[in-house]
Amino acid sequence: MVKSNLLEIFRKFSSKELKEFGEYVRSPFFNKNQSIIKLYEYLKKQYPEFDGKKVEKEYLYMKLFPGSRYNDGFMRTIMFNLAQLAEDYIAYCNYKSNTFSVKRHLAVELNSRDLRKLFEKNMREINSMLDKVDVKDGDFYYNRFYMEYENLYYLSKLHFDKNEKFIYKTGIHNIFNHITYFYLIRVLKFYLYVLNTKNIYKVDYKTDIIEDILKGFKPALYKDVPLINIYYNLLMLYIKEEDESYFFKLKGLTGKLDDLPYDEKVETYINLENYCKRKIRYGKKNFAGELFEIYKQELENKCYIIMGVMPHKLYKNIVDTALRLNEIDWAQKFIEDYKKEMPEVHKENTYLYCKGIIEFYLKNFEKALEIMSKVKYDEIYHKAEMKCLIMAIYYELNIEDTLLASLDSFRHFLTNDKYIPDDRKLNYLNFIRFLKKLNNLKNGNNVNSADIKLFKVSIENDEHLHSKDWFINKTSELLQTTA
Repeated sequence: MVKSNLLEIFRKFSSKELKEFGEYVRSPFFNKNQSIIKLYEYLKKQYPEFDGKKVEKEYLYMKLFPGSRYNDGFMRTIMFNLAQLAEDYIAYCNYKSNTFSVKRHLAVELNSRDLRKLFEKNMREINSMLDKVDVKDGDFYYNRFYMEYENLYYLSKLHFDKNEKFIYKTGIHNIFNHITYFYLIRVLKFYLYVLNTKNIYKVDYKTDIIEDILKGFKPALYKDVPLINIYYNLLMLYIKEEDESYFFKLKGLTGKLDDLPYDEKVETYINLENYCKRKIRYGKKNFAGELFEIYKQELENKCYIIMGVMPHKLYKNIVDTALRLNEIDWAQKFIEDYKKEMPEVHKENTYLYCKGIIEFYLKNFEKALEIMSKVKYDEIYHKAEMKCLIMAIYYELNIEDTLLASLDSFRHFLTNDKYIPDDRKLNYLNFIRFLKKLNNLKNGNNVNSADIKLFKVSIENDEHLHSKDWFINKTSELLQTTA
């Protein structure tokens, strides 16, 4: 029973919820089976540890029904029924947590029972609630649609076969508009997620329908629905990537996001970040400064918390960007100030990784290597970037044999990986190729400045190279040694 669904639910209960669930289980309206109540009372005493033997079925049965012969079928049944009650309780918690949802369901039921005065009273309360909503997200427009549609149904019953008495007073056009606004907000947001996923991983999705919708999309029709225009412009960062006007238009709106839901603000910042990163990969160095400014806005506006924590990838990316701009002191302060904000499972590894990067930038290569040896990453991109950093350290420390072996190992890693998209994989493969060449120029015989200059030009012209700035700096150093 240690791995049962029942215990999984119990482990997720807060102490307050566990107590309230007891009232739910003991209520005759929901449960009249005393054996189920006994099971709840016993498990409540084991919370939150639920220690091994004490929650095994046979031991549990002995405690609940002393003197009785163990009946596995019966034990499974009461466990299942208690788990069902727990699921019902969780659904009830979700239902009660949304005041509008409760009112909406009440309106539907009042209407179906022809309780007209109560329905009208409830509708007035609902409309008053909606009129006071400041944050107009997809749910807001869905709720508007749902209640307007329900009211139309109510009026059609009230004036059966006399549509002329209400048809001009219901604002039917709003029913169309509000369900359209809801759909567009949701579908544009989801398409944005799809495009982001395709950019990061080597996957493909069939999106013909939304692509067809976008061909005829007219932003001016939705000027009063900010979220639709924001998501449209965010999508254009992918679809018309070369047109930077969409980026600067959105950047100008970042100071005016207060009226948007928190999740939508975060979504906007994330997509602006991703656009800057793509531009940087394509050699647009000025976007490093743009990215840094976006990160600082996020920190200032506290728009970096997702599911209660700062994502460890964001923490690392902020450090990378600060160092790219030589903001070393800022980066050092940041990693200390925001370490506690990261999820516990990633906190130490990410913190150490960022410390290692900073030491690398400070040219403390041995210390950087020592720190990086303590980092353990499973995530694909962090693993790839960590390998690149360690190989750059080997180069700086002249550990040539280990460097060459690591380059070969990294090539095999990339060849076997199925998820890194081809353009990103090319960045890493070029890193291997250029680092081998750089190492040969550094340690080879009869190397002249003409060879190095030619190599530097090839680096500068390559749009798919991880750590491009570092390579340029290293070739500049080689040129100084041959001058």
